[in-house]
Amino acid sequence: MSELLYSPLSKMKVLAVIWTGGGKTHIIRCWGTFTKGICLVLHPIPVLTFDQVLKFTEGSDEYGSIEAHNIDDASPILRKNIIAKMQHIKRSTTSTIFFFCSPQFMVKDATFLRAVIQCAQMDTL
Repeated sequence: MSELLYSPLSKMKVLAVIWTGGGKTHIIRCWGTFTKGICLVLHPIPVLTFDQVLKFTEGSDEYGSIEAHNIDDASPILRKNIIAKMQHIKRSTTSTIFFFCSPQFMVKDATFLRAVIQCAQMDTL
């Protein structure tokens, strides 16, 4: 199992290829929380992201506001709200928003993909 986390705010990409139970979720949660902003987590198995979203939202207020969304399972209305949030976030944010998304969804949903590209161009993803 591997996951890819990308956050241009830190100008780094992390590819975590570790056995099941090896700590990928912990690495991604810590790294994303400390870099702030939007963190896109490409997850190859959408079924497993439900548990991760729950774990990520349990973050302490000591680390700022933390949100986590599973884009694959989001309703069209929630996706619209998420895209609006992506377009209005500032680089100076003290919040962290994790977006879990399967590569399959990125290919199928052109609106979300355009929002991701726009955020990357604005250096806020």
